[in-house]
Amino acid sequence: MRRLLGARRFSAPRAWWAPLLALQAALLVLVGVPTLYLRLLGGRQPDVVHYYAIANALIRGEVPYRDFMLEYPPFAVVAFLLPRLAVLPTAAFGAFLWALLLQCVAMSTGLGVLLVRVTERWSFPLSPRRALQLYVVLVTLGLHLLPWRYDLFPALLTAFAFQALLAGEPAGSGVWLGLGIATKLYPGALLPVFACSLLARKKTGDLARFLAGCLGAVAACLLFFAVECPASLLDPVHYHQARGFEVESVAAGFALLIRAAGLRPAGVVFNFGALHVDAAWLEPWRRALPLIAAGAFAAFTLHCHRVLRRGFLKNGAVSPRLAARLTAAAILLFIALNKVFSPQYVFWLLPFAPLLRPRAAAAVALIFLTTALVFPLAFSALLRMELWAVALLNARNLLVLATLGSLLVEPDEASAD
Repeated sequence: MRRLLGARRFSAPRAWWAPLLALQAALLVLVGVPTLYLRLLGGRQPDVVHYYAIANALIRGEVPYRDFMLEYPPFAVVAFLLPRLAVLPTAAFGAFLWALLLQCVAMSTGLGVLLVRVTERWSFPLSPRRALQLYVVLVTLGLHLLPWRYDLFPALLTAFAFQALLAGEPAGSGVWLGLGIATKLYPGALLPVFACSLLARKKTGDLARFLAGCLGAVAACLLFFAVECPASLLDPVHYHQARGFEVESVAAGFALLIRAAGLRPAGVVFNFGALHVDAAWLEPWRRALPLIAAGAFAAFTLHCHRVLRRGFLKNGAVSPRLAARLTAAAILLFIALNKVFSPQYVFWLLPFAPLLRPRAAAAVALIFLTTALVFPLAFSALLRMELWAVALLNARNLLVLATLGSLLVEPDEASAD
């Protein structure tokens, strides 16, 4: 059988697609244009200025890692270079922001189309219409940041990887996922789900093709830099290893809560281009975090293999619903164990939240909402360590953990899709 998972015949595009996709595109423009001009009038945020500087350096012929510090994986530069090339020969920052906004609209619309194609072709708890409606809601909740961060790019790559997995194209799925890893690293957290989905059928050839595609894509993105500047290629890894707990992370939120209760001291410092919690008593946890994360993902991999194999033996196919649920869980696990929880990280869930059961999908929407409340609305109060803002942050982080737990213990599908 060509396809890995049970599929339905894909129907032609329907009339309801266009209004919903046009709505999210219009909302991105309506909110993006005013925030674009705020950045031009002096409210520039470091992220977009940094993207612009990276793109200009590339156009001048400079090599990342060798000629300038790049804290991102190498394929990330595509997201910065494309809008810069689109406005050549001008060097105006405003033109770059316009191109960045339009690129976001194009990627968000493309992701919406891909979502409908997946829900039309395979059975998920939400109908294609409901799934796209939820997607528009999530985009709406992220309007203040979506155009000005590059996280939609790796999210789109993971969506292509997931679709290829469902379509029984392991090599293509591996290539897409490898490009995602070479863009933002977090797609590496999806490897256990994708690999176990293939391994559940005991088709080692498919698994080999998937891994070859993934490793080949990552290697292709790294090869030039590995030859040109091997000593500097690991600089981003060392950079992130040296970071403390970013102020919105799960561990930092807990530290601020302990400080608010008067139990332990904690402050906030700016370094590594972000705000971090300064608390010496967190240092043992920071040093132990890599081992904790490795153990957690090892246990998660065993869980994925067990439930996916059991589902295959029971139904004769790996359920797309189960694969989507475990994929969302992998992203949440990565976020929960990360030293950084920037607000744009929730965008990684955009391709998968509409594929979940209604209760889990609603929980993800609530995570989006509380994240928007934390940043930017409560962020200044959070830095002043006001109790209500600290409580809001911890409520958001607790919701992430609760949603992760519910996805892990959710009952298996009763029948194949």
